[in-house]
Amino acid sequence: MQEPKLINTKKSAFTMAEVLITLGILGIVIAMTLPLIISHYQKKQTTTQLKKVYSTLKQATEFAKYKYGNVEDWDYNLDENTFLQTYYAPYLRTIINKESNTYEYTDLSAKEHTQKRPTLVLEDGTYIFIIIVKAYNNPFHIAVDINGNKSPNKIGRDLFVFSIVNNQFQTYDQYKGRNWTRTALISQGTSGQCNPNAQGGILGPGCYCSKVIEFDGWEIKKDYPW
Repeated sequence: MQEPKLINTKKSAFTMAEVLITLGILGIVIAMTLPLIISHYQKKQTTTQLKKVYSTLKQATEFAKYKYGNVEDWDYNLDENTFLQTYYAPYLRTIINKESNTYEYTDLSAKEHTQKRPTLVLEDGTYIFIIIVKAYNNPFHIAVDINGNKSPNKIGRDLFVFSIVNNQFQTYDQYKGRNWTRTALISQGTSGQCNPNAQGGILGPGCYCSKVIEFDGWEIKKDYPW
């Protein structure tokens, strides 16, 4: 008669040292990848919000043009607050309308600025500023902070500038009808290019960052000065 075979019921298991090593490796991997994941999310959120406010302001501009005619015919003798209330406030869903608001920000070169401007606050918290600068080729510009007064309040990160070019609302352009290349937009220029070493711009270096993002299909590329 054949003897029955003994079955080995002993189960293999990880030792405490192996568990700790595995957890340590996972911790290192998470520590290395988490900042990249967060950065990707922030960039995606930024471009989504920027494109949304761009569409909102473009539509508001068209409504104003329908009532008041071409942008070149608007009244630029008005102060910035009256201009904002006349041509934009009626066509935007605002929750706060400030005649004067102190706003602190840094440009792309890390220089700090403080300005006092009339401000519209939209339902999603976006700040809207009107900037009338007669020294430049376009009649006025619109600055937006896509997350209001929350940090970082920096040009190219949450603060962006738009312009009116040839009667059309567009991303920032200090000139009329210039055919920009991407290389020129991120160069070390003197018109507020999207470069930390640039100069100029109505709010400082980085004003052209809105145009760079549009140029890249509303994405933030690896060489963008994030």
